Amino acid sequence: MKTAAFFDIDGTLIRGFIIQSFPRYLADHGLIDQVYSRRINNLIEEYRRATVSYRHAFEESAKIYAEAIKSLQASVIQEAAREYGDYHLNHSIFHYTKDLIEIARRRFDLLIAISGSPEEPLHELHHLGFYNEYGSVFEAQEGIFTGKIVRNMILGEVKAMRVQELAIELDVDLNHSASFGNSDQDIPVMDLTRLQIVINPIPEMKRICDKRSWKYYETDSLKLKDIENTLKRL
Repeated sequence: MKTAAFFDIDGTLIRGFIIQSFPRYLADHGLIDQVYSRRINNLIEEYRRATVSYRHAFEESAKIYAEAIKSLQASVIQEAAREYGDYHLNHSIFHYTKDLIEIARRRFDLLIAISGSPEEPLHELHHLGFYNEYGSVFEAQEGIFTGKIVRNMILGEVKAMRVQELAIELDVDLNHSASFGNSDQDIPVMDLTRLQIVINPIPEMKRICDKRSWKYYETDSLKLKDIENTLKRL
């Protein structure tokens, strides 16, 4: 059987949220109405002010995004995602990300991105060395988005279900695998793997770490050698 490292993306490996910055990019380039981008921004600001939960803000953001891209050709979004990757996404990678992924690559057979972000922009991080990138999927019929969500991967239980499917498909031994994340919606995936690495936890995740006695790392205090030694003990 293979071993794997499952990586959350937003807040863990990159700054910000793709579900916020990608719709803004689409709106700025006239591909969707600005009103959708503003609605998503407002929701995420509410989350930052702690007036709504992380889950609520991002579950609703995915619904707004689905509505925003309705009737657009999938090929248009794919092309925009490529341009967005060059323009924005690759400049949002944390200073430690490439080294962290290299450490994981030496320890695990597969590196897998598992994120609530839409899959199209998520694929623009493939160059980091992932086997594949699995994110939220939005329905398209005959190449046109319908406004429906096929799989909302912001939801922790949906993420975990996808990881279980991948474990079967790819012959992965979860008991010898690790997961990296930063929010309470990463917990269901982390509960499936032997090792949990928490990076840049949101407040709710910090409380969970304290409860479970999980160590966590902040951007400015992240010690790659410490993580490397932890992975070696797996």
